[in-house]
Amino acid sequence: VAFLPFVLATRFDLMRTTYLCQHIWRTMIGVFGMCASYYAVARLPLALSTAISFAAPLFIVVLAVAVLGETVRWRRWLATAVGFLGVLVSVRPTEGISFAAVVCLLAALSTACSAVITKRMPVSERFMTICLWSTLFSAIATLPPALAVWRTPDLADFGYLGLIGLFGAASQVGFVQAYRIGEASAVGPVDYTRLVFAT
Repeated sequence: VAFLPFVLATRFDLMRTTYLCQHIWRTMIGVFGMCASYYAVARLPLALSTAISFAAPLFIVVLAVAVLGETVRWRRWLATAVGFLGVLVSVRPTEGISFAAVVCLLAALSTACSAVITKRMPVSERFMTICLWSTLFSAIATLPPALAVWRTPDLADFGYLGLIGLFGAASQVGFVQAYRIGEASAVGPVDYTRLVFAT
């Protein structure tokens, strides 16, 4: 719904793509990560699930080197190492890692993979087209499980869902555009500002 005005304004031109397979692949990873994230948030203390989710920027730095061939200097590697230590302290592996914590880590890895796929999209592919197909395929993929547990939202719920949709769409546009124009290893750590806003 949030993207519909843009689609109509371009007379559906935004939906034109020759990279449908990449969009499907990116969406599959994104949907898995989203579901894993919701599962983890529901079963872990919010502070812990948020801390573990901060592994995503760390995974992005590693994948940026391994997959994208980006050059990462020692300062960024040092920050990455400190970040991983912080995640390990949060997860407390010596006390036994819960299944929910592992799922949360997989969600963070999915976010990193999605960022790398976004970065590898051809420059000719418009960022709004990437956002549109991702949103559309996500809605289709999550419809069957949603129907299985469906509860009709009341008026207040619709208001909250509307806000989530608007902020989510804005977030998706910012996420995609940032990775299109910047180095993944530099953009990823900006995610840590989430802690400031959450606080």
